[in-house]
Amino acid sequence: MRIFGASLDPLDAIERINLKLSYLEFLIDSPPELEKHFDPYDMLYQFLVEDLALIQSDLWIGKIPIESWLTPKPRLDDSFRLSHLNFYDFLTKNGCLKYAEKVSNFVEKKIFPHKPVMIGVDHSLTGGVLTALSRRYPNLNVIILDSHFDVLKCQCTLSQCQERDGTKRGDNADPGQDKFIYECGNFLSLILEEGIIQPKNLWVLGVNEILEMDDCPGDDEVTLMNKEEMRKWNRRGVHVVYKKDALSNSFEISLTGPTYISVDMDVGSLVSIYSARFMNCFGLTDQEFIETLSKLSHIIRESKVPLIGMDIMEIDIHLLEAISYSPFIDYTKPIVKEIFSIFSEVLDNDNCGQ
Repeated sequence: MRIFGASLDPLDAIERINLKLSYLEFLIDSPPELEKHFDPYDMLYQFLVEDLALIQSDLWIGKIPIESWLTPKPRLDDSFRLSHLNFYDFLTKNGCLKYAEKVSNFVEKKIFPHKPVMIGVDHSLTGGVLTALSRRYPNLNVIILDSHFDVLKCQCTLSQCQERDGTKRGDNADPGQDKFIYECGNFLSLILEEGIIQPKNLWVLGVNEILEMDDCPGDDEVTLMNKEEMRKWNRRGVHVVYKKDALSNSFEISLTGPTYISVDMDVGSLVSIYSARFMNCFGLTDQEFIETLSKLSHIIRESKVPLIGMDIMEIDIHLLEAISYSPFIDYTKPIVKEIFSIFSEVLDNDNCGQ
């Protein structure tokens, strides 16, 4: 395997922007040596290589270049760019899609023929890895651990976004043309619509059914559309395993080809994980999280299909280990250690037991 970082963090929510501005304020009076970890890749490299010697350092090959203002910890001279309007403009011009394409090119040119392992932030970048892998593996199987089923079109059209925010179309915009905005909440829609993976080859585990069906931001029309979007993909064959079924171990996964695993750390939000970007529902305990990972490893081995890559996404570096008192303990680093412990051997074995 080859491990790389991809820390795109373009959310336009005011609280996310204020978090970055507060970080820059902190930097002004802080000695430079105090800041060692700029993103999850930096933090986990030190933890997994230097502290635990779990993963050899030569497997870590660096990061996808990302503009500083779009990263979790921008530079001081980026402060003027940290506004809702700028992030909103980036999103509506499909900036996430452009970076996903950069990830796809990076995997093809810098990773292959090795297996990609991405540590990052915005889950939309997983689409870039899947695009690259699908060109080599037409029967690509994908397992995603996530509290959300990322086909929700809360930002589905340019006009709806602008009407909601009270902004105007640009002078060059076609007044009769809405466009799909690719972002972390709906990246699977594009991956499925374009046939990058087949619906029957996708499993999404740990989805919080109450949140997904009823609590998406927006008006009733948008919420109803989100429900229909979920039903559409269920009818087409996507396997959605809700949290209650994941906990009961009452789910089955029948893998038919090379498999990729994507872990959105919010699958443990507010229970075992306190450093995910989205913490709007109660996820898995640390024990439940690890048991689910172990079951997936067992399924892959029993299926005798190769594990061809994985990613760990949606880590918030600002909140990592910010809470360390009982009962609110952040288990992000121990769980990431378990992810590598459980799956690194499977990644090294092309035949998975054959």
